[in-house]
Amino acid sequence: MYWARVARAVDPMTTTPLKKGDLAPDFALESTLGHPVRLKDYREKGPVVVYFYPKAGTSVCTAEACSFRDHLPEFTGRGATVLGISTDDLPALQKFQADNHLNFPLLSDRDGKVAEAYGVRATMKGQTVAQRVTYLVDREGRIEEAQVLWDVGTPISDLPSHTQGVVDHVGKLVHQLPRKG
Repeated sequence: MYWARVARAVDPMTTTPLKKGDLAPDFALESTLGHPVRLKDYREKGPVVVYFYPKAGTSVCTAEACSFRDHLPEFTGRGATVLGISTDDLPALQKFQADNHLNFPLLSDRDGKVAEAYGVRATMKGQTVAQRVTYLVDREGRIEEAQVLWDVGTPISDLPSHTQGVVDHVGKLVHQLPRKG
């Protein structure tokens, strides 16, 4: 399933967001964990929720991050990892994480190259940002689901249902996977 919500769009670059079945580009980004994070290291363990967001500390990005925080036990209970990516620098992400008690890694895509590889690089008020897009990546590195919320100003009230939808899709994916062992 592929969702798109278009309301007040940012100015997207010339790329198109990846969709179900596409290969998720691997990356190595600075993280709030204190070491670089590679997608490959996490996807080998189970599904990975990779969500891009425009700007740490803004009201909707904070609500979205807190929604992922509040649902994290549901993700980890299904063997999934959550990774948040923005073009903010690492000190901004560390403050954002501490201020909101975020219990998953935030990754800094300062130059926007990962956002570009995923087709979600955009400009907002003259700055490079990532569009609000969530991907569910399977163990083989394929995009299993893509949820595109083009609107940087997505209503805060929509975010819990967005996150719950991602949780539900992780559950469906986990039930389809062959058991390891």
